[in-house]
Amino acid sequence: MAEFDFLKATADETDEYVMGKLIWQSQELSHVLIGHLMIEGLLGALIARSLPQPEQLLEKRNLTFDLKLNLANALGLLPAEHFAAAKALNKIRNQYSHNPDYEITLDDLSPFKFGWEDIQKQAFEAAKAKSITDATQISMIFLSFAFQALLRNQA
Repeated sequence: MAEFDFLKATADETDEYVMGKLIWQSQELSHVLIGHLMIEGLLGALIARSLPQPEQLLEKRNLTFDLKLNLANALGLLPAEHFAAAKALNKIRNQYSHNPDYEITLDDLSPFKFGWEDIQKQAFEAAKAKSITDATQISMIFLSFAFQALLRNQA
């Protein structure tokens, strides 16, 4: 799909495009944003638990997701598949942020499918059969489970 050209569009075309995005935008974006926020919070908690004085670093809350991700990785807190999945999630979030016409694909969800039990694989297949929205939602749920497990194992 071609990117919408705000400069060349008429007022009516712009109104139709903007209202379409604000009113009819698919739910995948919500699942990605909420998943991103939850993973970011879990990364912050992983980092905080590994530092003697975490407030020195995390108190101002101006660390980006990417910086938290790289810091957690540098501290040895993330297995490779968690790091890759969080990188992929950040890339998807950035795609949505910079391209209002971005549409998530099943391939985009592949990095999140690591270490899944058979029941999780079955749930994903069922969700995928329903819609990309459901597949995105279940992927975010399972990714958050994976990061929560890191936090539980750290305690």
